[in-house]
Amino acid sequence: MPPKQKSDRKLASAMAEQFARRLFPFESMSPEEYAARHGEDWLCCALPSYCFQDEKLDAWIQRFGEILFTPGLMRKYQEELLTPDELERIRQPKDAF
Repeated sequence: MPPKQKSDRKLASAMAEQFARRLFPFESMSPEEYAARHGEDWLCCALPSYCFQDEKLDAWIQRFGEILFTPGLMRKYQEELLTPDELERIRQPKDAF
């Protein structure tokens, strides 16, 4: 799924922007690494549908969404960026709720 143009996205509320700033390590980790390490934990993510005022945060979230929603892209980054032990750990079945 290619990122939506800014004009096609609704402006995120100030509260949503604060939440995203606390949630994502956009200043210290690339979206590729975050998706490789934590993408399996995201069943859904609506944040890429919004436009964030912080341009760096907005670009980071758009790229993260692109990785999550493009078939095979998260797995590609997992294989490139994670150690064999990390890959084994994230591929273990997770308990349902």
